[in-house]
Amino acid sequence: MPYGNNYNGNMAVGYPYNGGIYSYNPSQQKVEVIRVHGEEGAKAYPLPPNSSVLLLDETAPIVWLKMTDGGSYPTLTGYNITPVVSAQQEQKESFESLEARISKLERTINGKSYSQPNKRQQNGNSENEQHGA
Repeated sequence: MPYGNNYNGNMAVGYPYNGGIYSYNPSQQKVEVIRVHGEEGAKAYPLPPNSSVLLLDETAPIVWLKMTDGGSYPTLTGYNITPVVSAQQEQKESFESLEARISKLERTINGKSYSQPNKRQQNGNSENEQHGA
């Protein structure tokens, strides 16, 4: 094997691990959400050298990215997070808003009495009647 390359033309699923092939199965992957309490909790979270981790703040909508260099010197950066509104949810909210506005207009229109002319028409008719109409 020249230059330590053990690639023989066949593509194996996985990656070299202790001299063999370790197959990767996503269903076996363990996923954790690490929760901390504020910036102080993120600062206190231990991390080995040359590592990084995302920390979910339980006290505010913030995700902390904590990284360490080769000397274990930590760097902490906070990012504000907001919920993502899907197009379908946005369309539903827009529809509900429009529906509420239409209902309000219908109540306004249906609440008026059409049997009584408005004041302008009454004043106009009485003026015409006064001038000899």
